[in-house]
Amino acid sequence: MNSQNAKRARGPEEIIFLDLNGAKDDPFGFSQTMRESKYLKVRKEDCTDISDLGPDLPNGNINWDCSCMGSQPFGPCGEAYRTIMQCMRDHENEREEIQVEKCGLFRMAWQSCMEDHWQKYYPIAATRKQRSQKDKK
Repeated sequence: MNSQNAKRARGPEEIIFLDLNGAKDDPFGFSQTMRESKYLKVRKEDCTDISDLGPDLPNGNINWDCSCMGSQPFGPCGEAYRTIMQCMRDHENEREEIQVEKCGLFRMAWQSCMEDHWQKYYPIAATRKQRSQKDKK
C-alpha cells in the first residue's frame, strides 16, 4: 500500500518510522544512501509523545490525542466533536448564555451524530440495546 494513498485513522499528521540501520530492502524501495540523505536522524529522547501532554498543547491548541478525550475526536462524529470543543474553548471566558448562543447549534449537530452512531461510541450500551431488541422479537 502506498503511504500517500493510505487513509489515516486519525489526526492531521502522518508519521512514518524508518529503520536507517535496517536491511537494504526498504518497504518504500529506498537504498541505505537514499534514506540517509533524505531523512533527518532524530534521537528518541528528542521526541515528545503528545498524548502525554494533557488536554492542552504547549502552543495553546487542543490536544486531540490526549487520552482524556477518549475516542470522541475520531470516528464518524469526530469532526462535530472537534467543532463543539473548539467553539467552547473560543468562548470559555464569556457568559453561559453567550456560549449557548454561539455553540448551541454545533452541540445539537454533535448530539444528533452521536445518536446515529451510538454503537461505535458506546459498545456496552449497543450490546444491551441489541439484546433487548432480540428479547422483544
